[in-house]
Amino acid sequence: MPITLASWNVNSIRARMPQIESWLASRPVDILALQETKVPDPLFPAEYFRERGFVPVYRGQAAYNGVAILSREPVSSVAAELGPAFTDCRFLSAATAFGFHLVNLYAPNGDTLESDKFNYKCTWYGALLARIQELLRIHPHLALVGDFNLAPADRDVYDPDAFRESVLTDRRIRNFLQELEALGFVDTFRHLYPDAIAYSWWDYRKGAARRGEGLRIDLILLSRALLPKLRHAGIAGDIRSFPRPSDHAPIWAELDP
Repeated sequence: MPITLASWNVNSIRARMPQIESWLASRPVDILALQETKVPDPLFPAEYFRERGFVPVYRGQAAYNGVAILSREPVSSVAAELGPAFTDCRFLSAATAFGFHLVNLYAPNGDTLESDKFNYKCTWYGALLARIQELLRIHPHLALVGDFNLAPADRDVYDPDAFRESVLTDRRIRNFLQELEALGFVDTFRHLYPDAIAYSWWDYRKGAARRGEGLRIDLILLSRALLPKLRHAGIAGDIRSFPRPSDHAPIWAELDP
């Protein structure tokens, strides 16, 4: 049986529990990475997931950020900090029992190109790139998943001109993705569907989902050594029609054991 790896920015896990339960009932997964859980660790619904056969590891804070990994098998070598200069809860990595090491990330948005927040985003991505290089030397079978807060190319944006000067499309941020690709990482969805138009995020405002005005900013990247195991990948865009949905859809990839 293939292994299903999924990732989902839930934009508050407490608000999104009904959607999580419904989606997991329709698409069983072996390992699920969550972003923007927005709860401190004592309030994370760990017991709920344990009762449903997951081993949860998580790192969160009140109202902002937060990442979690839910696995059907125990994980090990858990690391919850990108580095001493980064105290926000945006990074979580672990060795899985499915033959690969997993990095779950929630990249900073950046606000505007002129802001300190964008400078922080660039600094954060620089630190991430250095960490990935270290991990890759130890774990050649490496999966990197999450909300990257970047659209890889213009075809991943419903209106490229409207986002030409954007923190989600700026060349400095896209260059970090290109550096990851230079290390051998491959965008699973684009690898399998080079011409597909599909999005993983839609603004809550102005009926963006109904109008098809989205961006693909949630990604599953596989290292060169892990890529031959890839079978399928997809975006569960229909989740956006659920009551009180996240502004992001789950993404997933199936891998050979």
